[in-house]
Amino acid sequence: MKQFVIKYGIISGILSAGMMLATMLKLDSIGCDKAQVVGYIGMLISYVPLYFGVMAYYKSNTQVPIKFGRAFAAGLLMMAICCAFYATTWQIAMPTLFPDFMDKFSA
Repeated sequence: MKQFVIKYGIISGILSAGMMLATMLKLDSIGCDKAQVVGYIGMLISYVPLYFGVMAYYKSNTQVPIKFGRAFAAGLLMMAICCAFYATTWQIAMPTLFPDFMDKFSA
C-alpha cells in the first residue's frame, strides 16, 4: 500500500500545486472570478490520480480482496499527501511570489 500511496499522492500533489501556481501567475490577466473557476477545475483534475491510485492498489492484490476500509484509508493517505503539497506551496508562494494577493483579491 505504501508505494501506491506515495506515488499517486505525489503525482496528485504536484498537479495541485502546479495548477495553483499557474492560476496565480495568470491572475492579473484573467481576473479573480475566472481564476476561482480555473482553480476549482484544477483541483478536480488533480484529484483524478487519487482514483487511479486506489484502483491500482485494489488491483495489485488479486489473492485476497481488499476491503473498503483499506481502500478508503489508502485514498485518505493519498489525499493527505496531496494537501500537504498544496499547503506547502501556498505557504511558500504567497509571501514570496504574491505578497499583494489579498489586496488584489479583496478589491
